[in-house]
Amino acid sequence: MKMNLLLAACLLTTTFAQAQTTVNVEKAGTLSEQIGDDMKYQITSLKVTGQLNGTDFVLLRDMAGINLDNVPTDGKLATLDLSEADIVAGGEAYYTDFVTNTDYYTADGEVGKCLFFDCDKLTDVKLPATATVVGDSAFMRCEALAEITLPSAVKRIGSYAFSETSITAFTFPDGTQPAEGMFRNCGKLASVTLPEGCTEIPAKTFSGTALQEISLPEGLTRIGSDAFSSSSLTSLTCPSTLKEIGESAFFMCGSLATIALNDGLETIKGSAFSYCDKLETVNIPNSVTTLEGCFSNCGKLREAVLPEGLTSISSSLFNMCMALESVNIPAGVKTIGENAFQNCMALTGITFPEGLESIGANAFYGCYSLEELVLPETLTTLGESSFDGCDGIVTPSLPGSIKTIPGNAFAYLVYLEELTINEGTTDIDEMAFINCESLMKLNLPSTLESIGYAAFAYNMLTEININAATPPACDATAFASWESNIPEGCKLYVPEGTKGAYSEADVWKDFIIEETTATGINGAHADEATETARYDISGQKLLRPASGINIIRMSDGTTRKVLVH
Repeated sequence: MKMNLLLAACLLTTTFAQAQTTVNVEKAGTLSEQIGDDMKYQITSLKVTGQLNGTDFVLLRDMAGINLDNVPTDGKLATLDLSEADIVAGGEAYYTDFVTNTDYYTADGEVGKCLFFDCDKLTDVKLPATATVVGDSAFMRCEALAEITLPSAVKRIGSYAFSETSITAFTFPDGTQPAEGMFRNCGKLASVTLPEGCTEIPAKTFSGTALQEISLPEGLTRIGSDAFSSSSLTSLTCPSTLKEIGESAFFMCGSLATIALNDGLETIKGSAFSYCDKLETVNIPNSVTTLEGCFSNCGKLREAVLPEGLTSISSSLFNMCMALESVNIPAGVKTIGENAFQNCMALTGITFPEGLESIGANAFYGCYSLEELVLPETLTTLGESSFDGCDGIVTPSLPGSIKTIPGNAFAYLVYLEELTINEGTTDIDEMAFINCESLMKLNLPSTLESIGYAAFAYNMLTEININAATPPACDATAFASWESNIPEGCKLYVPEGTKGAYSEADVWKDFIIEETTATGINGAHADEATETARYDISGQKLLRPASGINIIRMSDGTTRKVLVH
């Protein structure tokens, strides 16, 4: 009783003086006998010596702001020194995971799993000199924790051990390795020294940290998924031993401006560098054989050099890289995936290699600065909307190896005036060339079998030349204009001897039909053509001449542009 009175008096004095309180626990499980309920919420700085088990840590957690039921308390314990203490097995469960109904107990020499989980009053902790393990989530969500002192005896640190804390710097003890999520969302962590022999940075290890730079050691072979995502890294230099960069490894590193990828790197997985808003150039070494959609939404990326051994451009590889001006397509590439270059608005030119076989849906959607399009004869598959909105293209070269031109493939090529579909193409699907509003002349192959809904709708067609002896199946809206399903005054030139068939075929019969002679020369035109319709530059029909550019359709099928003052 006398000892307790003396301790209480000492505790009261040290609380007001903000000095450290020291308590020696001679028998594990008896800490509460020395720190009573009347004092446990007053102590801010505490040093404990002796042996501690689960029962003692129930009290320490209570003092640090969280009780056995995971309910916040009035505890104020901020500084805890356990450097001369020993953690031993025994006592009651110090923590219960109510989601899994799992109780956790102390073990000899281990800072156990969730030992200080959610103790948000702690700011500075010194661990026992005899501790060899820091368990999973041991200090997770200790939001005020800024300093942690680990003994040299520690050989393993568990996953998420220090996540969501305020630690500012960390040096790994010899023999330890990074663990998954170890410093996840440590928003003040600005300095890390990785251990010797580090071969992997696991998933989410430094995600959401304040790290601006880090030295990656030789011997490192893998960077895991989300390892540095949403961190403050400004530059990246990969060691020569690195083989793989995992999915989203540097996702949303908004300050990352330069990356130096190493020869020997083999794999860069999906979204690895997506949303790196300051990245301007990237040179991918030829050793890379697997390249997934890893640079999407890099808004300032201007130039990319792809490895020569690449055989496939993955889906979304450069999706929404709106500043991308140049990129090479290696000679061995067979496929370009969906959305690969979608909305690369600054891309002015691209050379497609012979051997390319397929281009996926939306691959070049919205690339409105593209000026030329020459597709190789090896191309057999084209995805929907693959070149939709590429309004800078005026002379597309479409090989007959493409049997089907899919929906919206070339919609909104607004400056396209003449289009030739080469021999070999059999089907033109719905809205394939919709809103090519300047299109005046169309040449269709003998192999054509069908034209879908609104395939050539909203154009300025005056002339269609078709080589098919049998009229292709044609949707009623295939050539729809602003006023009707057939462009007013448009002439249809068909092979010699087929006028009768076209005159009886749905849709085709509504055109002005003339036969092409055996020499390929169209039938005679009127010597003196007259105006049949007039439009403004946006395609709206005019009832009378209007100021500005007027587009005039003539009775001979030609179109004239005149400037009206």
